[in-house]
Amino acid sequence: CDLYACGRLLLSCFRGGADVMPSLNLDRFAVAYADWARAGCRNAEKCYGLLWALKELKSEKIERSEELLDIDKMEIRLLLSRCIKRSRYSRLGSCWEAAEMLAQAACWLGMTDDFLASHKVAVEEAKRAALLDAHYTLAQELFEQERQGSAAESQAAG
Repeated sequence: CDLYACGRLLLSCFRGGADVMPSLNLDRFAVAYADWARAGCRNAEKCYGLLWALKELKSEKIERSEELLDIDKMEIRLLLSRCIKRSRYSRLGSCWEAAEMLAQAACWLGMTDDFLASHKVAVEEAKRAALLDAHYTLAQELFEQERQGSAAESQAAG
């Protein structure tokens, strides 16, 4: 799995669904790479824009980004930073390792079956309520259409 993408997705989830924007250095690298590819992938040793962008991207400490500061719980912040690190040093090895650490950091391992079942029941009740609401709304719309149709027929007959 792509651990970096997994980390960015988790970061977005813990920030309430807010987008996690790519860094300026990543954008610069993407532009430099596109220019280099458009030029026919010539000798990269003389493509100073690409080399500079790559150097800046590699030295960037994305795990210290302001987006991570939005995460209150330090254990989760540390875990996410280890997912999105660019260097291999202290980065997690896999998405599975990240999932296990996340469950532990978020205290999800201690959740009992009863606790989880109560949430499942709440979700099912919310789905039923939404279905009933949609059915009621459709019935109201059909009733209004029929009433308007009856009123138009009465006016035409009168």
